[in-house]
Amino acid sequence: MALLSAALAWSKGAGLRRVDLTVRVGNVRAIALYERFGFQVEGVRRSSLVVGGQYVDEFLMSVVHEA
Repeated sequence: MALLSAALAWSKGAGLRRVDLTVRVGNVRAIALYERFGFQVEGVRRSSLVVGGQYVDEFLMSVVHEA
């Protein structure tokens, strides 16, 4: 968590307006972590990953730094 916190602080200090990430839809622990840091789901990338020979979806998530 410290690394994610540091990365978000750096991005804000560097003047970045937003930070994006993708996460597998079924990865509920990671999604919960990202949501605690302010990330919101913006969309779904359907069948974008192959896991165990199966195509799975992933969420596009972002956090927007307010001015």
